[in-house]
Amino acid sequence: MGDVSLNLIMIFNSQVKIKGIHVNVQFSAKVTAVLITLYTQDSPAPSPGAYEPGNEFTNEFMVDSSFSPLGHYAVSVTVHGND
Repeated sequence: MGDVSLNLIMIFNSQVKIKGIHVNVQFSAKVTAVLITLYTQDSPAPSPGAYEPGNEFTNEFMVDSSFSPLGHYAVSVTVHGND
């Protein structure tokens, strides 16, 4: 298997300051509700700085899917500032 591309597009409704992005991908088999983390990464934002309401922020993540079992996936993306 190859990489999986996650495309993030956000339009802000208030002023924010972006410093970094955290991506977390978890998996659970159909027979259990236990989540197993397959991928987690914290990285600097490609375009850090202040964003005004209505501004668009985009980023693309490549997730290695060399291990991608059949089941349910939960993906969370957190965009964070200095704190």
